[in-house]
Amino acid sequence: MTGLLGGWSKYVVTDVTEAASGNGERMAFVYDRRGVAFGGLAGEIVLPPEKVDTEVLQFARTPFVCGFKAGLAPIDLCTVHIYYGEGVPLDSLKLEEIR
Repeated sequence: MTGLLGGWSKYVVTDVTEAASGNGERMAFVYDRRGVAFGGLAGEIVLPPEKVDTEVLQFARTPFVCGFKAGLAPIDLCTVHIYYGEGVPLDSLKLEEIR
């Protein structure tokens, strides 16, 4: 990938999402190291089992958070993948996921 983007590009990538709804996908942050540095923070956000009941689902693709630095400014970014839904404005599963 860095061959396509140039030698100054860097990336941080998750492991493959193994759940059926994850489609074997990965999440990634690609950045230009000439202006941004990786800050050392990288992880996935998962709801702890003791907080999950039958009414709450885990994320289909776990949010991926990374910390970076641009000059003196710390930057934390987090991915999000909302359930696509059934094509209706008020899909109940989509609303529950973003609640």
